[in-house]
Amino acid sequence: GGYLPLSCVLTTNPIYASFYDDDMARGFLHSHSYTGSALACRAALATLDIFESDDVIAANRERARRFSRYTEAIRAHPGVENFRHLGMIWAFDAKTAKASFAREFFAAALKRGILLRPIGKTVYFMPPYVVTGQRAKQMRVVPADVLKRLYAKSDAKGFAQTAAHLALLVLGGWAILATRGTWWVVPALVVQAIFVNTLFGAMHESTHYSSFRTRRLADILAFFSGAAILNNAGFYRHYHMAHHRYTQDPLRDPELITSGTPKTLGNYLFRVSSIPFVLIRARDIFLFPFGFRGDVNYIHESAWPEVRRWGRLLLAFYALLIVGSILLETDAVLWVWFIPLLIGLPLLRLYLLTEHTLCPNSDDGFANTRTTISNPLVRFLMWNLPYHAEHHLLPNISFWNLPEAHKHLGPHLKFISPSYTATHREILRSLA
Repeated sequence: GGYLPLSCVLTTNPIYASFYDDDMARGFLHSHSYTGSALACRAALATLDIFESDDVIAANRERARRFSRYTEAIRAHPGVENFRHLGMIWAFDAKTAKASFAREFFAAALKRGILLRPIGKTVYFMPPYVVTGQRAKQMRVVPADVLKRLYAKSDAKGFAQTAAHLALLVLGGWAILATRGTWWVVPALVVQAIFVNTLFGAMHESTHYSSFRTRRLADILAFFSGAAILNNAGFYRHYHMAHHRYTQDPLRDPELITSGTPKTLGNYLFRVSSIPFVLIRARDIFLFPFGFRGDVNYIHESAWPEVRRWGRLLLAFYALLIVGSILLETDAVLWVWFIPLLIGLPLLRLYLLTEHTLCPNSDDGFANTRTTISNPLVRFLMWNLPYHAEHHLLPNISFWNLPEAHKHLGPHLKFISPSYTATHREILRSLA
C-alpha cells in the first residue's frame, strides 16, 4: 500500500469530477508521478502475475477481517471519530483542533517503530499485502490499556536507578583506592569493571528517552554513561535506531554490518577480546567530531551534526579529565575508571553477543531477538535490558516496565534463555 506504481488511474466520471479543481487541496496529487516508467510497467506486470497466481484478493479479504479485529480498540477510543475501512485501508479522524496534530502524531508513531503520515487530523494506514500473521500478532499481544501504562515515563524512577548505580560506582572506586598495594585490589577492580561497563544499560535506555520523563535529563545521562564506556551517545542513538528498524537484516542492520555473527571459534574469541570494539570506538571518538564518516551509511544525513556536536563535547570531557589529573597530580581516574573499563570490556561483549546470535535473520520480532532471564542483580545493573526481545517489540517503554511487558510477551517469544552461560554454551556448540 501507499504507492501508485503507474500513472494510469481508472475511475468513474463523477469521482474524476470531484478531484478536478484548481484548488490543490482537492486535487488527486501525484497520480501522474510514474508516467512513462518502463521499470514501473514491468514491476506492475510482475505484480499482476502474483495477484493471479497467489489469489491475492482472496488472501487480502482474510487479512482485512483479521486486521479489523485488531483495530477494534482504536475504533472504541474516545479520541477517535469517523472510523472507516475499505479493503486493506483503514482510516479515522482524531478529535482534536491542534494544527500540529499531524506532525506530532507522525513523530510519536515513528518513535514506536510505526511509519504513518496523517493528513490534517485524519490518520490512515495500509498494511502491506505480504504481512504475515506473526507480524500482525506483534501489533495486538499487549492490551491497549496496558500499553498506555507501560509507556508512562517517570523522573523519580530514573533518578532512583541512576543514584543507585552511581552509589555502586563510588563504593567500587573507594574499594580500589583503599586496597591499592594489596592483592585485594584485584577483586575490587573486577567488581568495579562490572559497575562501569553496565553503564551501557543507562546509555541505551537514555538514547531511547526511556530513562527519564524529562528529555534533557535523559540526554545528560546518555552523554556521561556513554563517555564512561567510550561511546559517543549521539552517534549511538542513530546507530541503534537503524538497528531497531532493520533488526537481523544482514544488509541493513548496523550491528551485523559492523560486527557480524561469529562463524568460527576464532571469530568468537576475537569479538570477545574487544579489539574490534576499541578500534571502532577510536574512529568514533577521534574522527567523527571533525566530519569524518568512513563507511557509515546507515544513519540519516540529518543526524551527522548531532554526532559531531556530541563528539566534540566528548573530546572536551576526556581532555578535562586528563588535564585535571595532571594538574592535581593524581592517577585516581586511571584506577577508578579506565583500568576497570578495560578489564570489563570482554564481559560486556559476552553480554551483547547473546542478544541476537543464533536468532534467525527475519523481521519476526518474536524470533529475531533473545530474552535472557538471568538474575535480579544483572537485570538491575543492566536497567532490565536482559528482557531484550520485549524491548525490541516495544522499544520506547520505560525500563522499569520491561518485566511487566515480559508477562504479556513472554509466552510468544521463541528464544528465552535462563542465563548468559547457557546461551554461550549453545553458541560455542554451534561453532564446534
